[in-house]
Amino acid sequence: MTDRASRPPISTLVAAGRARIPATAVIRAAEERLDRAAKALGCRVDWPFMYLFFLPITSIPDYAITDVGPVDVAAMAVFDPVLGPAAR
Repeated sequence: MTDRASRPPISTLVAAGRARIPATAVIRAAEERLDRAAKALGCRVDWPFMYLFFLPITSIPDYAITDVGPVDVAAMAVFDPVLGPAAR
């Protein structure tokens, strides 16, 4: 087991135990591949997956689903959708 102090920070990925690659570079490359694949399928939107970051719930316009969780739009606050156990 290695000492935690010798591990790279979470923002760094270790490839094959040799090269340390910033996680942001890996994520950016993956996003670019996804965008190219969407364009190859005929998508004409510049950033096709950007729309997934904020999806309004059309039947309940006061709430939205985002990359950080459900949001109360009026209060501009993230909330826990699980209120507790169901009543019996």
